Amino acid sequence: MPTASPTVHRLLPRRAALGRLLVGPILANPLLASDWARAGSATPAARRGASAAASAPPARRTSAQGCAGAWHDWLAFKQALLRSEGRVADPREGRFHTVSEAQAYALFFALVANDRPAFDALLAWTERELCGNTPAVTLPAWHWGRDEAGQWRVLDPNAAADADLWLAYTLAQAGRLWRRSDLIEKAGRISSMIASRETLDTGAQGLHLLPGPTGFADKAGQLRLNPSYAPLPLLRWFAAYAAGPHWSGLLRSTVNLLTTSAPHGLAPDWWQFTTTGLSSGAAAGAVVGAAAGSVPAHGAALQSTRLAALSNEQRLGGFDAVRVYLWLGLTAADDPQRARLLAHFAPMCDVVERLGQPPLQVDPARQAAEQAGQLKPGPRGFAAALLPFAQSLGRSRCVAVLKDRLQHEPADARMYYDSVLGLFALGQMEGRYAFGSDGSLWTAWSACPASARSP
Repeated sequence: MPTASPTVHRLLPRRAALGRLLVGPILANPLLASDWARAGSATPAARRGASAAASAPPARRTSAQGCAGAWHDWLAFKQALLRSEGRVADPREGRFHTVSEAQAYALFFALVANDRPAFDALLAWTERELCGNTPAVTLPAWHWGRDEAGQWRVLDPNAAADADLWLAYTLAQAGRLWRRSDLIEKAGRISSMIASRETLDTGAQGLHLLPGPTGFADKAGQLRLNPSYAPLPLLRWFAAYAAGPHWSGLLRSTVNLLTTSAPHGLAPDWWQFTTTGLSSGAAAGAVVGAAAGSVPAHGAALQSTRLAALSNEQRLGGFDAVRVYLWLGLTAADDPQRARLLAHFAPMCDVVERLGQPPLQVDPARQAAEQAGQLKPGPRGFAAALLPFAQSLGRSRCVAVLKDRLQHEPADARMYYDSVLGLFALGQMEGRYAFGSDGSLWTAWSACPASARSP
């Protein structure tokens, strides 16, 4: 997954009815208001004219109202990768390490499955081990594992913004669906830290989500960004319910980043550019070139060392970039940006159809027609990740290629990344969850009678 120089890896809500969501003092956070919690937990209704349930296709709603059965893919994931203490242990190369992304994803799946014991165990371990028992002031460290002396500990304290974004979003949705104000309060604290430590206002070029607090921006104005870090449904929810124009600005700049970084409709893993809004003579830590009316506190400290040029490998689109297509495929059909973005990234289906497989890596600087015959097939999880995207485009031939791959290659729950891509993609296609036009989360179990829900 993404890295910052020697480090690896990879934001937030507005609305008068809800007030200043996820920013400002927690005690003044309207998300904690009981009337909001009551209204939200009854149904994930969108306050902008369409609810998450209403935006789900009729077949999905019918399936949900028949009550959700056991989610076997989630059960297989838990058995293969989730330790009893509440951490996702990746068995690759025998390391069994844990990253904050895995914890955040697993929390989301536990919520979709209405698996409260797993959710609570995952959250407790994350707060204890990745946040050092100080989650109110510490973002989760992205990498935890065994050091050279054999001790299990945080190996890299830098945070990963995509994991933090998913964590804050999932806690807010869990607080709403399960009527737990403690989770909403935690979401508010994390979101405030994301806003103050992992965003940068570049002035004319907008507010950007940095992949982490350190290592992704320098005083010369160079930024290294990851287009897959900020899913449109999550940003849509934060922009709808957070106070201040900066969150709407983040949504706009992210949409622009998606298209700018993929001139031929093929997403890169990483994108580096120099912004004219930053001054090389500014003091480290200053937010320079800020647009009029922006909030100076919302900006990451600029790093004193220049970013190294992206390697040839980082310029390609592979394991990170595949999530760009996945997130678009999961976006609500009536999202105002969805159709345009789907059309922009449609060349990925051209590649799939020509190759007869999902590609392992593509070169975003080249057109799809120029490279398809030279590409290697990607793993099974890529087929799952691209399937909602292809179906959303109505590309039947691409869909057939991807389904054929999934049908003829058994899933292996021990493959962490394949598993999470499959849980996101196939879980939505099975009708277990959906994002509303405002980004609110709808779950199948929330549509079941209370007496029929799992504890």
